[in-house]
Amino acid sequence: MNPEKQGIFVMLNGRCLLESRAKISIHDRGFLYGDGFFETILCVDGRPRFLRDHEARLLSSCLEFGINLPDAVHFDDAIEKLTAANGLTTGPARIKIIVTRGKGLAGPGIGFPAAGTPTVLVTAVPYRAPAENLYGKGIGMAVFPQAHSGPLARHKSLNYLFSLAARQYAAEKKAYEALLCDPQGMVLECSAANIYARKGTVVSLPPADAPYLHGVMEKQILKILEEAGYRVSRTYFRPESILSADEVFISNALIGALPVADIDGKPCGPFREVSSLIRRKLEET
Repeated sequence: MNPEKQGIFVMLNGRCLLESRAKISIHDRGFLYGDGFFETILCVDGRPRFLRDHEARLLSSCLEFGINLPDAVHFDDAIEKLTAANGLTTGPARIKIIVTRGKGLAGPGIGFPAAGTPTVLVTAVPYRAPAENLYGKGIGMAVFPQAHSGPLARHKSLNYLFSLAARQYAAEKKAYEALLCDPQGMVLECSAANIYARKGTVVSLPPADAPYLHGVMEKQILKILEEAGYRVSRTYFRPESILSADEVFISNALIGALPVADIDGKPCGPFREVSSLIRRKLEET
C-alpha cells in the first residue's frame, strides 16, 4: 500500500481509516474543553519505544480524571497496523495517541460527566530527529516569565496552551526550548522536555513530588545514571544556579538526551559526558 497515493491512515476508535474519512463529533469534550490526554512515542522500524511506560502514564491520567479507558488497553496492534498502512516500517516515526472523554452527555458542560465511551485516536507520521550538530554544540534555552503550576502540570493534558505559549516565547528569543519555573522561580521542566544538571558525579533534577510532567525518558535516564555510578539529587534549583554546572541536558521520548549550551544567552555546561552516554545506551536498547 502506497500512502502517498492512498492518503494518510489513522486509527480512530479501533478502525484504520484514511485521514480524510476520520470524523470526530463537534460535541467531543476533547475539542470543546481539552478534556483528555495524549502520548507521543518514538517508533523505530515499526517498533514503538517504551510503549508500556507510555500506556501506564496515559492510563494513570485517565483514571485520575475519570476517563473510562480500559485498564488492560494495549496499543501494539494499532501501531503495527498503522505503521504498515503508512509505509513506516523502516526508519523513525512519531506515534501520537489521543484519548478524550468523548461526546458530552446530557446536562451542563461543567465538571466530569458520568463515564461514557472515550474517543481514542492514534496517528503515525515520519519523524526527523534534531540536526545531528545540535547533539554536539547544544541548544539555547529561554526562561519563560510566566509561572508554571497547577494540578494539570503532572499530566500530558490536551490543555497544552501554556506549553505552546512557552515554546513560542523561546522561538521569539531565538532559543530552541523554554525553561519553565514554579511561582518561586525554581526550575521544573521545559515546554516539552525534562531538564537535568550535572556537577561532577551528581546529576540534579527537580524533586519527584514537584509539579512537573515525569517523562517516560526520565525513567530510562535514571536507570542509566544509576548503572553508570552517578548519584541523582532530587532538589529545587534556580536557572542561574545551573549555569555553573558541568553539563546541562534535556530529554523526551523523541530526542533522547540533548545538551544545553546556554540559558538566556549565558553559556552553561560545556561538557557532553552524560548526554553522550545516555544517547549511546538508548541506541543499544
